Amino acid sequence: MERSLASVLTETLEAAQAQLDAARQLDPDRLADATSSRADLQFELEVIGSDESVRVDQEIADTIRTLRETDRRLMSVLGAAGSVFRSVLEPNTSPTYGASGRFRER
Repeated sequence: MERSLASVLTETLEAAQAQLDAARQLDPDRLADATSSRADLQFELEVIGSDESVRVDQEIADTIRTLRETDRRLMSVLGAAGSVFRSVLEPNTSPTYGASGRFRER
C-alpha cells in the first residue's frame, strides 16, 4: 500500500527536525541516523512524485515551506559547526609570514 504524499512529507519534516536538533547538539550518531532515515523518505517521495495524479493542497504546501525553512536552518548550523571545527583543527598560522618566510598576501 502506497502512503500519501502528506504522510511522507510529515515524516520527512520530522527527520529534518531531528537532523537539526542533532546538528545543534553536535551528535554525529543521531545526525547520521536522521540523515539515513531522510534518504529513505526522499526515495519514497521520488516514487510518489512520479505519479502525475498527485495533488498539492494547502497542508502539503505548508509542510513543504516548513521543510525548506528547516533545511535552511540545518545548513546554517552545519556551516557554523564546520567553520568552528576548521578553526580548531587547523594549525596556528602566522598572519604575517607564509611558510617560505615571506610576507603573506592580504
